[in-house]
Parts: sequence; structure tokens; C-alpha cells
Amino acid sequence: MAYALRFSPNIHGDISRNWSAWMGLRDKDLWSLLEDQLLPHGVDMDEEWERYQDEDYETWWLRDHNDRQAFLEHLAGEHDIPVGFDEHSGEWCIIHHEGLSAYELDAITEAEAIIEGREMAGRIGLPSGDGIAATGNIRIVAEVAEGWYVLECDEIDSVATL
Repeated sequence: MAYALRFSPNIHGDISRNWSAWMGLRDKDLWSLLEDQLLPHGVDMDEEWERYQDEDYETWWLRDHNDRQAFLEHLAGEHDIPVGFDEHSGEWCIIHHEGLSAYELDAITEAEAIIEGREMAGRIGLPSGDGIAATGNIRIVAEVAEGWYVLECDEIDSVATL
């Protein structure tokens, strides 16, 4: 068991989802999100969509997945862009890693974690995490400042980008 501190506007949704997104890489529209990621690499979304409609019409792709959403999810996978839908915000996100980005606490007990978490939340500027992820079973211990939560988790892992 370990303790971590995390900032979140929707901690219950985060725990349910159990993955962390790159900050700022989210959009209500998956097309726009992917376009921002792929255009710098010379991938034209409109051309890709037309290619799948024209060239592959009689193949498995459009026969089985004749919709834009499935095409976009397939395209993301084809270019190794891990995407996920955050139901709370209604946004598509580029997934950074499994588990929840957080700040590791040195505390051994819940009481110590609450004190340490309250102190740390007061001095942290950007609520992004510290290169670690709270993983496994995650439970809220306490909200120690507005939007800052002390979490109990099975373990703390270094962040491995997907």
C-alpha cells in the first residue's frame, strides 16, 4: 500500500477510468484531436478518409465499420496514438499512461498522508504529477484542499508512456 496526492476536478471519474491523459491534448471531436497530432507528420485526414471510402470499399474496413468514429479509432491505432474517451468531460484524450498521475507521499499511515498531502497541495503550482502513477486499487483517503486528494493505492509506478 502507498499514498499519493492528485489534483482532479472529477476524482471519481479518474479512478473509474484509471488512465491519465496528456495535459491539453483533448478535444470534443476525435477528428480534430487526431488532425492536430497527424498533420505535422504529413498525414492528411481528408485524404485518409477518402482512401478508406474509395479504395477499401469492398474490403473488411467499410463493410464492417462503415462509420467515421470507427475509422478514426482505427487511424489512431494505425499511427500508434493511444486515445480514450473521458465520459465526465465528454472529450477525447491522448492517453499518457495507465494509472493516475500523482505526487508520491512518504507517509506510512492515513493520518500522516493527510498531513503531508495538505502541506504538499499548498506548495505545488502545476497539478500534473511528478513522473509517477498511482496504480492498482485506488481509494480516496481525503480531499485535503480544493480539488486535491490523498489517494491510497496498491503501488506507485514510474510513468511509462503508452
